[in-house]
Amino acid sequence: MKIIVFSDSHGRINALDKIYQCHSDAGYYVHLGDGYSDVCTMRSRYPDIKLSSVKGNTDFTSPENYSKILKIYGKNILCTHGHLVSVKLGLEQLRTYAKSVDANIVLFGHTHKPCYDFNEGIHYLNPGSAAESGYYQFGIIDITEQSVACTLSKIDSRI
Repeated sequence: MKIIVFSDSHGRINALDKIYQCHSDAGYYVHLGDGYSDVCTMRSRYPDIKLSSVKGNTDFTSPENYSKILKIYGKNILCTHGHLVSVKLGLEQLRTYAKSVDANIVLFGHTHKPCYDFNEGIHYLNPGSAAESGYYQFGIIDITEQSVACTLSKIDSRI
């Protein structure tokens, strides 16, 4: 299953629209916070979309939790914005949290900086900010029962 991961859209719905249009074949979409109004708009525009989201530090009206675990193909996918585990200071708290919930994949945002790391059998993916100037940043996860592949991607916003 192809999963598209985005974060930190901050009201720039055109970014999420463009990413969705380029990857409408995905089976699942995940928004990692700081864009609750964008999530609502996506659900309204695309009523059949399978979209999960978590609350970010600027999502004051969001009813979502700050983190959640998705179970896909037997994998535990921890989704969190990241501010409550201080990801801007490093990944140590996040790694401890991931181990405590038996995560196989960890998706986080908040820093606006895309990164991927594989550490002690756990995949860590931050898609960056979907709202960065010049590029719409996002992540792609291809997951099966046998494997996980994570890719960072971006679309030129001027196209």
